[in-house]
Amino acid sequence: MKKYSRLDFICRYEAGELRGKEVLELFSDLIKSGLAWSLQGCYGRMAVNLIKRGYLGDNGDILKEIDEV
Repeated sequence: MKKYSRLDFICRYEAGELRGKEVLELFSDLIKSGLAWSLQGCYGRMAVNLIKRGYLGDNGDILKEIDEV
């Protein structure tokens, strides 16, 4: 998430402009910062979904890459 700020990533996610690696980077950051559990419910649900599917660890680490989420 070096090129864009967290807010830029969130805006791009909500606009449907993020894919694959960028989605993982965003949710990794949101989990690590704790914001995944403080923002609207859809962020927490997506974070849980990515954890359950094995893309992210409980601590927000990216465990495997995907082409598209």
